[in-house]
Parts: sequence; C-alpha cells; structure tokens
Amino acid sequence: MTVAETYLEARRAFEWRRPQRYNFVRDAMAERARKHGTATALYWTAADGREEIISFADLLERAARAAGFLSSQGLKRGDIALLILSREQAWWEIILGCLQLGVVVSPGTTQLMKKDFAYRLQATNAAAVVTNGPCAGRADEAMQDVGWRGARVIVDSDRPGWTRYDAASAPPLRDFADIAANDEALLYFTSGTTGSPKMTVHGCAYPLGHETTGRFWLRAGAGDLVWNVSDTGWAKGAWSSLFAPWLAGAGVFAHHADAVDPIRVLDCLEKYPVTILCAPPTAYRMLVKQTLSGRTFKRLRHCVSAGEPLNPEVIEVWRKETGRQICEGYGQTETTILCGVFDRMAVKPGSMGLP
Repeated sequence: MTVAETYLEARRAFEWRRPQRYNFVRDAMAERARKHGTATALYWTAADGREEIISFADLLERAARAAGFLSSQGLKRGDIALLILSREQAWWEIILGCLQLGVVVSPGTTQLMKKDFAYRLQATNAAAVVTNGPCAGRADEAMQDVGWRGARVIVDSDRPGWTRYDAASAPPLRDFADIAANDEALLYFTSGTTGSPKMTVHGCAYPLGHETTGRFWLRAGAGDLVWNVSDTGWAKGAWSSLFAPWLAGAGVFAHHADAVDPIRVLDCLEKYPVTILCAPPTAYRMLVKQTLSGRTFKRLRHCVSAGEPLNPEVIEVWRKETGRQICEGYGQTETTILCGVFDRMAVKPGSMGLP
C-alpha cells in the first residue's frame, strides 16, 4: 500500500465523534482514570530540580479539588475565568476544574502587560482572574483602570486583595456540569497580528477535534510522553499539552522554567523518557545551534513543529545529528490541526503535509 493510499484509507475510515453533550473531565479524564488510573498523565519538572509524576487518577482528584476551590470563590457555570499562568501544576488543575464546572476558561501568556489585561477584562467581562505573583501587579493596575471587581486568585504567592490558590485543602467536587457539546468552554485571544487580538471561543466538544492531532500528527498512544515546548497561553497549549495527548492515552511532560533554554531542553530529552517532542520553529533553530553530537535521546521517537514554516536546513541538521525527522503541521487558534505530515508520509522541504 502506498503512502497516499494509506492516508486516504485512514481518512475514509475516520469518523468524528459528535455527542450531544460533552464534558471533557467526565467523559475523557474520568474514564481514563477508571481504566488506566496509575498511568502517567503529567510528568512535571522544574528548573529548580523539583519533579513529580502525576497519574490520571491523581489528576482527576486534583481537578475535583480545583473545581471545589473555584466554586468557593463564587465561580459557576457560564462564568469566564482568565487563567494567566506559566507551567505551574495549577495550570492543568485549574483548566480541568473549570471544564468540570462548566466555567469558560481563557488562558493567556504571562507576557501580558497592563493594557493587555485591561483589554481582556473588558472584552470578556470575566468573573475571575487566576495568575501568579509576577503578573499580579500588572493585573491589579489594569483592574483599577477599568474598575473591575471579581475574584482574584494568586498561585504560589501571597498578595493583598488576592486569595491564594489552595486546592489541596478544598473539598473535592464530585459532580460534573452536564453541558451541551456546543456550550462555550474555552476562550482564546489571537496574537493580534493585524489589529487588536480577536476572541476565539471553542465549545465543550472542541477537545474531540484533537483526536486527529494526537492520533495522526503527534502519533501518540499509551505509554508515550509528549513534551510541548510552546507557551501555555496560546492555543497550541490546548493542542499538545492537554487534549491531544490525553485523548490518545499518552502522558504530558512539562518543564517549568522562566524561558526556553536550549541546553536545558537537550538535557531533559536525555534525562527523561520523552517520546514525542512538539516545539515551535524558534526552539528548533536554537537547538540545532548547540552541540548535538554525543547526545543520546534514547526514548525520543517523533518530532513535530508548528507555528510558522521551519527552514529546510534546520530540519536536515536535526535529522543528521539526532536521526529524527521533524514533521510540520498547520492550524490556527480557531481550529485544530488543518494539515500535517502524518504517519508514513515523506517529509518534503517547504511542505506542511496533507489536510
């Protein structure tokens, strides 16, 4: 069977799941925890040496406690919560807690400035802001400027007027919001390449769109560990740090650091059992400038890139030095993956694959 035939056969055989009602935490995470509770859901590490392996069963419990905590702050179904965090464990817990409650979660990058906070507060009419210490000052200034009054939650820090995130001591919420598949669940802002950033709202069934992302582009499955280097504030975080790996039964790897350090990335690929690397072109360009000879990535089997076109010479250097091919993909904040280099397709310079 040729590659084209394989691809066409896969397309013909694939059917989208179209449930009338869908809650990702109830219908995906709880099922995964029930069937494979001890499997790794999140392999979390940090630049200061901390690390923790969190199973699906444990993560489901954390989501329940996050939902309980958020509920205690007055959040309810249909409310909007701005989530401005880096790779703190709370990022995963709070997103899942919001989805469990039916709260619309709006992730954003920690690079947001005062004017960005003000713009989002006014555009969304958010009921809550969850952020960390470094961002809270800018958020406070924006809140004062626009006269915003809502729940303020701070992670891993203390600040006057803010409630410290403490899901561990919160009573777990065992109920799941019974929500329609097209009810709002996620709210992203585009990068604002032309004009102001635009709001992009995804429904509760949006995670199911990433079955193709995980299965055909990431090529993830049970036992895999997917590392998405991209910032948590953009839609790519939902792609490869949340829905695509978990729907495929894979785990997510995360490294919490102030910035992407190419040496640290290479060290992590050697030290930890990462099998799939997902990184933007800027990261690969930094990686190929390092000394790659002598490094051994024993578990790494698949590499992908998205966000912008990747230089053919970068792809070739990475292939020669590591023996791994980089498969490009394309999507937008408004979509899941639109086209990509899928299983058994040849990598062609300048091509981002098939739809």
